[in-house]
Amino acid sequence: MPKDTFFNLPQEKKNRIIKAAKEAFSKKHYNEVSIDLIVKLSEIPKGSFYQYFINKDDLFKYVFRDIGIDKNKVLLDEIGKSKNLKFSQLIVQLIARSNQFENQDEIMIGLKKRFLNECPQELRNEILEDVMPQTVDFFEKIISKYIESGEFRDDFNVKAAVFIFTSSLLNIDKYKLENENDYGELLKDICDILEIGMKKQKGV
Repeated sequence: MPKDTFFNLPQEKKNRIIKAAKEAFSKKHYNEVSIDLIVKLSEIPKGSFYQYFINKDDLFKYVFRDIGIDKNKVLLDEIGKSKNLKFSQLIVQLIARSNQFENQDEIMIGLKKRFLNECPQELRNEILEDVMPQTVDFFEKIISKYIESGEFRDDFNVKAAVFIFTSSLLNIDKYKLENENDYGELLKDICDILEIGMKKQKGV
């Protein structure tokens, strides 16, 4: 996480540093991005960088935390627009909107590539651990809404259901498909299986 000195900066300067970091990380291999490049793009002294962040990894983690906040807002807005959808339909729709967000421009596409293919595995795991609580909370709220509406039972372990779903989502690329590299149908099948287990039976 950034140091307190970063959070105490004027918003314009914070935005400038994060924008510069996104540009640098999106256009170069992770190992080739230097602190010198970042401070040049953000127009700050090199000494100031270390007053704000521990190192390059620290900044990279914060960039994805910042992206995660924006992505969460987009998905919450999507939920607000989606009415009377089955759970599986809503999840598939949210995944599609998430993919659209992640591929909205060259910078986002580049950042996704760095995260998936180039940043050190340990750093990648740290980023996933950092965003996981927010992801879990997000899906807990979705399931809770279906419980409140009476569509889902109220006697199952919500946290276990979220664990099953998020674990499947994070590891879906490990599932061997027979034909094409499209996981949409697989994701829908996983959602359908979960929905069957959580759905309130008629007359109960």
